[in-house]
Amino acid sequence: MLFELLQRICKDRPENELQREYSGLGAHSPYQETRWGEGSHATMMKDNKCEDAHENIYLNRFNNILPFDSHLLKCSKGYINASIVSPLDQKYIITQGPLCSPDTREAFWCAVLENNVSLIVNLAPFGEECADYLPPMHSCEYPVQIINEEVQDNKVICREIHIGDHHLEHIQFNHWPNYSLPLEAETLASVVRLAHSKRKDNRGETLVHCSGGVGRSGTFVTTLATWQALQDIAENNTLSHSAQDLKPKVVGLVKTAVETIRDQRHPWAVEGVNQYGLIFTILGQLAENTRD
Repeated sequence: MLFELLQRICKDRPENELQREYSGLGAHSPYQETRWGEGSHATMMKDNKCEDAHENIYLNRFNNILPFDSHLLKCSKGYINASIVSPLDQKYIITQGPLCSPDTREAFWCAVLENNVSLIVNLAPFGEECADYLPPMHSCEYPVQIINEEVQDNKVICREIHIGDHHLEHIQFNHWPNYSLPLEAETLASVVRLAHSKRKDNRGETLVHCSGGVGRSGTFVTTLATWQALQDIAENNTLSHSAQDLKPKVVGLVKTAVETIRDQRHPWAVEGVNQYGLIFTILGQLAENTRD
């Protein structure tokens, strides 16, 4: 009953309703996203909120997507554009896609090992958006080996990777254009479901990246965190099964998750009302294929 209601709530939400909710995101923050993003970056710089990133500006893919110092991921190799975020009390690591020049791939793998990452979700194709950090295209001091690779529906690549004694799983989804929406929401929903399943099976950390590590990554992590929270609600039966009760709860969970990621990673996480609306579309897709 809960997931049947969720499907109805999330399906074809009115655009004006989504726009109103999206416009109110981050109203408490001095770094609230503006339409073109020109205000938040300047304010962050003025308030010295991203000094580490600014000191290592050449290691950032974009000079205006600098992570907050307060939640910066630490790495013995030095600075890496990566943040620890905790939407809805769940821990994730969000990073930019590694660079080829200057080469940040060694630092990326170092961060993976030092933070016990057991699942990587890559939402950007290798090339201009993200340096290829997998063998045989890249060799490094870490013995990275692809043990198994499977392609699902010609769109999702699932890999099992070993780095010495460290084992992790890698999911790559290349069909989500930057600043835009995937052509098939059903496939992205399957990626969220797959990541959710692997998080339950693995005890390590989950790392998500796209190109800049804000729009697609923020949208994906928000969706995954909200889906986990709704699963917990269903298991604990802590919400009456009525659309009147469920809708504000779901909207509240999504908004809280987005605002947390923006406060801890960057104010541009979830870029635009279309990506915000996509979260509900994917939740509806997940609910459609879930039984109470």
